[in-house]
Amino acid sequence: MAWLDHLAAQMRPSTLVAYRRDLMGVAQLLSPEGVGQVRLVDLTPSALQAALATWEVGRGTTSVLRAHSAWKSFFEYLRSEGLVEHNAMAAVTKPGRSERARAVRRRSHPAIPESGDELVSTHEAGRRLGVGSDIVLRLIEEAQLPTYDYAQGIGVRAVDIERLLERSRIPPGGLAHLRAAATSSRSAPEAEGRGS
Repeated sequence: MAWLDHLAAQMRPSTLVAYRRDLMGVAQLLSPEGVGQVRLVDLTPSALQAALATWEVGRGTTSVLRAHSAWKSFFEYLRSEGLVEHNAMAAVTKPGRSERARAVRRRSHPAIPESGDELVSTHEAGRRLGVGSDIVLRLIEEAQLPTYDYAQGIGVRAVDIERLLERSRIPPGGLAHLRAAATSSRSAPEAEGRGS
């Protein structure tokens, strides 16, 4: 493949093998008749978006991003050779962000909530809660924060973060017992000092 030969000087052999595998894997989804039957005219942004969304299910983030990068590089090569006018990948949504990708993941992983419920990473959940990842993991283990399994790891629904924050909210006057304890502990040393 001339495109891979073109990249050979810029990339490690293992990356070239992965790019070829990613390109062929997505190409198989573009044409049921086989990779050899894919025509440039059929490589529209919508066709590529659908194929990439289907292909990314069950794959890790690195693999998904590499496939997107491989196809983008392939189109840049085609454009530089004058075989296409523009890079169709410029109109393809980044991996994991398209509604089609989310729908395919929900069908493959039924535990994933519907699209109205935003899934965020545990890192983002910690940021929103103002705690570290160790606390987020403890909240998950104690079943205080539900999590969902999906193709790229585990996620937390934004609505569940909001519910946890609401349950944790201290009402006005809710710390009176702490103020009383602090006041009495300060008074005790003063009383001892006067008695001497």
